[in-house]
Amino acid sequence: SAVLNNPNSLVAFTLLKEADARNEATQVVSTIQEIINNHPNDTIAILVKARTHLQSIIPKLREANLNHQAFELETLRENMVIRDLFSLTRSLFNLTDRIAWIAILRAPWCGLDLEDLYKTVRGESPIIWENICNHQNLDLSKDGESRLIRLKSALIPIFTERGRITWRELIEKAWLRIGGPATVTTESELEHAQAYLELLNDPLDIEALQKKLDSLYTPSTATTANIQLMTIHKSKGLEFDHVIIPGINRPTRFENHKLMLWFERPKLHHGSSLILAPITASGSNSDHVYQYLQLVEQKKITYETGRLLYVAMTRAKKSIHLIGCIKDNKENFIRNSILSGTLLEQLKPCFNEDWDIKDAQKTGLSDTTKELPPKISRLGSDWQLPITLNTPSFNNTPYFELIDNQPSIIGTIIHHCFRQISESKLNDWNENHIINQHPYWRKLLQQLGYLDLEHGLKLINEALTKTLKDERGRWILTQHQDAKSELAITAKINHKFVNYIIDRTFIDDGIRWIIDYKTSRPDEESIQDFQNQEADQYSKQLLQYANAMQSLDPKHKIRLGLYFPLFSGWIEIKPSSRSGGAKL
Repeated sequence: SAVLNNPNSLVAFTLLKEADARNEATQVVSTIQEIINNHPNDTIAILVKARTHLQSIIPKLREANLNHQAFELETLRENMVIRDLFSLTRSLFNLTDRIAWIAILRAPWCGLDLEDLYKTVRGESPIIWENICNHQNLDLSKDGESRLIRLKSALIPIFTERGRITWRELIEKAWLRIGGPATVTTESELEHAQAYLELLNDPLDIEALQKKLDSLYTPSTATTANIQLMTIHKSKGLEFDHVIIPGINRPTRFENHKLMLWFERPKLHHGSSLILAPITASGSNSDHVYQYLQLVEQKKITYETGRLLYVAMTRAKKSIHLIGCIKDNKENFIRNSILSGTLLEQLKPCFNEDWDIKDAQKTGLSDTTKELPPKISRLGSDWQLPITLNTPSFNNTPYFELIDNQPSIIGTIIHHCFRQISESKLNDWNENHIINQHPYWRKLLQQLGYLDLEHGLKLINEALTKTLKDERGRWILTQHQDAKSELAITAKINHKFVNYIIDRTFIDDGIRWIIDYKTSRPDEESIQDFQNQEADQYSKQLLQYANAMQSLDPKHKIRLGLYFPLFSGWIEIKPSSRSGGAKL
């Protein structure tokens, strides 16, 4: 490496006795300050095996006012400004997203204390925004009430603009109105917020947005900093005057008991052979093949750790500083007690008395300050927007485009109940047994986010009662040959694998039945018209089920049906028809 070829180079080993990550971070900062004092224009790199090894170092660098540049170390999702903006986006996208609303009530622009937060969340309405609008009924503290009034005044005009401007414009305007920019502390945080806003597209897809936040990194802004932070992997091909490698005592994570281990071993002349072994069952004798593959995995980690150490140390031109923590420095500790999978293990053959072993308690490196619970960062309760944002007024009342997931929740629970009935004795499900299930259904409704619990219980009770009184309903749920409920199957259709879940299937009198439950019912139209509409809508889906099942059970003729438990409705779909083709 460049260091070895330089007669004035330095390779320094520092082990901190009885130390932790905070003591190590203090040592890193001390080393950087010493380098800057002696070589103010030289470049410095802190290289780590894993991003988590910088968690204590970055705050220490900020405390010491050491300007630094980080490369792909923090995903957008981990950045606090972006996390708050994402919560704001989710809350405006879906008023029933309680987690998002709790987050924005606790965020710096509102900053409710825990008591006021609890009262707001536990208000009369399950929709937190409605409780905010009716804050006078919540018995809040004076401070909490003033904060909710400010938040409410800022967001009401935003709701009037939903659907009239893009989501990017809407979220930016909302963030400005509630005081988001006033809560950031650095210019880089404003740039992070800008990076988030650039990701917002129409139509808004929350799931896709979340995946982007998990995969993209916050942009690095301090482009002129002499101190650079990155993983060893990212440093390949780069050079720095001084390299600091902390965490040399930290092992690589290794999952000892993976469900499956495999290794592709090259053959002597050509090709390869695959060695595969599953984890052994609890209480069973250990599998020698699995143990062998575990040893192979550990060897691979050891070789990879050695490669990383080589890459890290060859980045330096003038000096290398390796820093780690040890529990004790008794005789032979280094040689006999080092954890496997660490950079320190790779350095074990080099150990001698020249290594600097410091006692963190005696050298001033010990951080004796107690870790206090983090204080909530928030705007003052009397904070006001310093500028006037013009919001167009509309004569019509604000409207909300809510995703109504309530019917699907009822459908999920009814499907679950039908599976329970089909797998137990049908006659056990009498009126008393159904009533005894109410507390359990209530808990399911709460967990899935159903708003009107009494209404939900009534619908579930009605569906089960009518089905169990209906001759066809009892026929569907009774135990038949090869009967399955919620059957998951995979079929290859048009050269693609497709997954299906069939509500109910069984063989009766030599016929394979495939039945789909639908918890909808007629509104104003006649039952005949309603069933015709449902047949048109779901025929294609049932025919796909039939095609998939035919490949798994080619011996039996297949018949298809839709069953409507809320009014004991029944439609038979003919497999030969492409659409419609329903027999009512």
